[in-house]
Amino acid sequence: MKSWGVLVTIAMGFLFGLVFAGIGGISAGLQASATSQKLQINKIEEYWAKADIQKSDLTKLVNDKNCHSSEKYFLACINSVMGSLQKINQRLSYSGEILPSSVSTQNLDNYNEKENLTPFIRIYNEKLNQNFHFEQILADMLDLNKQIPEKYLFSLGINGFFSVYRDPHTYILPMNYFNEVTASSDRSPYFVGLSFDKKNGRTTIRKVFKNSDAFNAGLRPMDQVITLNGQSIADLNLSEISQVLKERTLKSYTFVIDRNGQRYVKNLQRSYRILNQVYSEVIDGPKKMGLIQISKFAKNTCDEVKSDILKMADQNISGLVLDLRDNPGGQLSEAACLAGLFLGANRKIYSVKYFDVTKPIEVALTTADQNYSGPVAVLTSNSSASAAELISGAFQEYHRAVIIGERTFGKGTFQEVDSWLDKKNIGLFKTKGFYLLPSNASTQFFGVTPDIEMNDGNEITSESLNYMNPIKPEVYNLKASMKSTDKLPFSSCLQTQTLASTNDAFLDKAMQVLSCQAVTTGLANLFSPNEFN
Repeated sequence: MKSWGVLVTIAMGFLFGLVFAGIGGISAGLQASATSQKLQINKIEEYWAKADIQKSDLTKLVNDKNCHSSEKYFLACINSVMGSLQKINQRLSYSGEILPSSVSTQNLDNYNEKENLTPFIRIYNEKLNQNFHFEQILADMLDLNKQIPEKYLFSLGINGFFSVYRDPHTYILPMNYFNEVTASSDRSPYFVGLSFDKKNGRTTIRKVFKNSDAFNAGLRPMDQVITLNGQSIADLNLSEISQVLKERTLKSYTFVIDRNGQRYVKNLQRSYRILNQVYSEVIDGPKKMGLIQISKFAKNTCDEVKSDILKMADQNISGLVLDLRDNPGGQLSEAACLAGLFLGANRKIYSVKYFDVTKPIEVALTTADQNYSGPVAVLTSNSSASAAELISGAFQEYHRAVIIGERTFGKGTFQEVDSWLDKKNIGLFKTKGFYLLPSNASTQFFGVTPDIEMNDGNEITSESLNYMNPIKPEVYNLKASMKSTDKLPFSSCLQTQTLASTNDAFLDKAMQVLSCQAVTTGLANLFSPNEFN
């Protein structure tokens, strides 16, 4: 097999589905130069429509003979057709029929592979799987499809199959799309600055990005969306909401929301700006605190953070909060550089362990000099993944920061790309091994456990909860990430009064901890930059 030898660091655990208020400010962080070019980039289905992929590529995997050969194969075939059917607003019944999706039966709002497939385990065990005729299901699906390019449906089916039969992060992708869209790490100019959560029929806003079109429209986290452009939000799943907000012909959106029992109308005007992945501000109060929010590790992230830290130094901040909530990862070279800003240069920040035992472990070092030595708190959520987990876990192991928030997602594997079936311009991004923390602990499956655990009330997502067949590090004799700042006096410090309210409980908690002298002194005494060198 031909190999391009490209190492990728994408958190593709969100293949099916993938709150801050403060006082004061430093920068809006908006990019405009690349907007015109980005507006011309096609959607992923348009890339697939031009790709060398055929129905036979899918049916070689998903056919009646193969799909009934084992439980694992059966579940992989079920996942294959479920992902494709969701795209055309259909569902697969427990008797093997294709039925229209409906609010009462649609369970794919926050596409949870494990939850959706669990009932089919019983079907297989009771030998009812013979009622599923996969070749006919695929034929019926293609007959029902009126809008989606067939080749895109083939790719969804293949990737759904791989997610169960191989692992959740092995997938195929057009190389043109990877090079032009995914690898750039830039946001789309069609992105309006919103992410959503759907639970028990209620659609709420999970996150609003500062200075985005959504933020300027007055939308806020935890707002319940009632209608979008006059359509009941209950009639849309998360994928459909995303499609509406990415519709190129729409320049404005009208939201009807419920906020604390009161209904409001919010009008959002799309500006087509490319939002920066870094946002920073200084929060005023009895003690000034710096806040740096990194949505993804993209090109120039390290330089931007370095510049923001220097600006904050002029304002005599007492501590710095590094917000990595919902950060899916990105470019590891940027993460290694950023870590140096806090740890110093040439510190072990992560290592690469291949499944292939003949390959040596590769160690990565920080690449920037330290430019901030004050106390740090890192905020995490259960959607913080990949490089964000490596940074959180490494700072915890070096005793450089207090980790506050939710246990992270648990995506600690890496993928390398090979050609797929000798197809032109289609890459197979195959999981080849683990990323390890400086102590050689693994973030895979278990994630990073915060020193102070909190919950934002949104739908919980993680590698172990979301996927049917995640890779478990104990199979490879790797230990899980563990807390390493248990010696700090959190209990006494958490009884102190919060300095300021930002309407963000995680951020308030971080400022409370950083204002406690016992914690900051303890961090300074525990910090061991040479521990893993």
